[in-house]
Amino acid sequence: MRRGLFDRLESGARQIGEAESIVAHLHALLNARGIVDLTDLVHTLPDGMRSVELTIKKAIESHEPRLAQVSVRHLPGDDALRLDFQVQARLAADPRRALRLRTWVRLPGRFRVD
Repeated sequence: MRRGLFDRLESGARQIGEAESIVAHLHALLNARGIVDLTDLVHTLPDGMRSVELTIKKAIESHEPRLAQVSVRHLPGDDALRLDFQVQARLAADPRRALRLRTWVRLPGRFRVD
């Protein structure tokens, strides 16, 4: 028998923490169609990297209200088909708590958030 959300919550099912929830949401957000168009990026490298950083930053600021003071920085690497970014932010509810994540995408592919 399949149980509903309220049944699982009442039974003490594993609750995820805020950081884990944010990571899951960023993973879904960055993989949404239209957030970052990597097909156009190939033609503008390396100058287009700043545009990708800004696009990721704006997407996070617009769609993840639990984060504030967001910064995104490209991390150069040896793999020409993989782009790595560092995302730093503070929790909006508690600005003393910082969050640093690494997100990467293998061209042409999907983002991963670690």
